[in-house]
Amino acid sequence: MDSQPEILRFIFVAGIDWAWSGVGFATKVARDRVRQVLAKYKERHIQIQIFDFSSGSIHIIERGRGVTASIKESERQIFAPITKKLNYPRIEMSSGPSDSVYVHDGRQTMSITDVYESVFLIGDRSPETLCELSFFSHAYSDGPTLVNSYEYLRPVYKGGRLREAYAHEMNARDSFDRDPRGAKDFDLPYFNKERHKSLNHAFHRKLGRAWIWGCNDDLRVLYPLQKTFQSPSFSWSGVDNEKVIKYRFTKEEAQDCFGTDPTGKFLPQDKSELIFSRTFGELKKYARAILSSTYSARFARTSKVLCLGALPGTFANYQRPPMAITSDRKSVTRFFKTYLSVSLDDDGFGYAKFFPEQ
Repeated sequence: MDSQPEILRFIFVAGIDWAWSGVGFATKVARDRVRQVLAKYKERHIQIQIFDFSSGSIHIIERGRGVTASIKESERQIFAPITKKLNYPRIEMSSGPSDSVYVHDGRQTMSITDVYESVFLIGDRSPETLCELSFFSHAYSDGPTLVNSYEYLRPVYKGGRLREAYAHEMNARDSFDRDPRGAKDFDLPYFNKERHKSLNHAFHRKLGRAWIWGCNDDLRVLYPLQKTFQSPSFSWSGVDNEKVIKYRFTKEEAQDCFGTDPTGKFLPQDKSELIFSRTFGELKKYARAILSSTYSARFARTSKVLCLGALPGTFANYQRPPMAITSDRKSVTRFFKTYLSVSLDDDGFGYAKFFPEQ
């Protein structure tokens, strides 16, 4: 008797190209992944949901079991479209004028919580059938930036211009926020016991995994590693943990990353302290702490399934599916593999494996 689940489910989440660089996350990148899945599981009953944040639609692609089964596609227009005109007005931000920050306009647009609810539903009604939850979007350390929303952003008009302003921050998720928040999504009050149970039940025991396709251009890691590689104390053949490395930062670099160290010990808190020394062991401990705080690591620990995501300090090629990690950051990847024993995805796209036990 065939003990395999009758249907294999996949959820692909396509974000907004809020950088306006012409990337088709829904029309090109996600569709390329659909073709890969259908080709890989030729004789299995497949259902793929594509959450298209731009159109507000959920596309459902289904193919029956057997090599001759036909492919059917349907579309559910549940949410309001997210558009540049309505949701990305020019705002005077503290970093300068921007037209790439999502502003909620009161309509019911798609949110990461809608994606989570779909996963929970699988866990409740069709347990152990979700093979892959993939996000195709711009991304950073705290996960996919599906629309590039800011928590509690409530811009106001002053002097004839829309200016940056914020509501009082609370522990709960901001109802206007549409992006994932690793520090809140997997903790109370949003993530209760029932949702935790549903998430753990959703994924296929053998095939289940999540994949965060996109960058993690974390300057908190990139700058120290680049300076480490240039140090005469560094060697790829091995560095003693007690070896001291001297760091010299520019004012601009310090402004970008000082004061954001999760350990509170490696990077100076004082942004004027541009020259400092640390041991190689301290660098490794710091890099591991950053790695552990990423959305990918949090998702893996919470869901109890493998999660693949970009290493801190690396960049993905958005312009060409399958959004592989670019080779210009290969030294960063090599550091994590050599000195922190990180392993990469089996498909050769350059993404790191985040295991539940890490």
